[in-house]
Amino acid sequence: MSWRIVENKSRFKQGYYTPENAEKYLGDKANIFFRSSWELKLMLYLDRNPNVKNWSSEPFPINYINLATKKQHRYFVDFWAIIGDKKILIEVKPIEETHPPKKLMEGKANVKSIQNYNRACLTYIRNISKWKAASEFCKRNNLEFKIFTEKDFKSINIST
Repeated sequence: MSWRIVENKSRFKQGYYTPENAEKYLGDKANIFFRSSWELKLMLYLDRNPNVKNWSSEPFPINYINLATKKQHRYFVDFWAIIGDKKILIEVKPIEETHPPKKLMEGKANVKSIQNYNRACLTYIRNISKWKAASEFCKRNNLEFKIFTEKDFKSINIST
């Protein structure tokens, strides 16, 4: 086994990953942390895929301004990889967080649904703020930016 799960209060599978092809990983090989089963699955893919020359997780911060709060933050994109001749930054997100939230139906809203809608709006605004900064960073540094969702995982045949 090349990973170990850590106990946490999150609803997501989290833990440490040990690469099988350590020479491909750029960074601290003893401290590769995944925050979800999707991140673990992508780590396995990057580690095992012969087309991947190098990869790392949360390689460096990208400064961004959250459009909702107007405050500056640091964004650590999930992965950086060289796949074939492409250098790519990859963010792993559920597809529902990549689109604006669905509007509440008039007459059907209650306190809980309004709170959930507001939270989803703030999450979406934070995400697009990050992704705008990441896209600009990539343009300046000859990289591609890819948001990897559950739809993309269907094309990766890696079992955890």
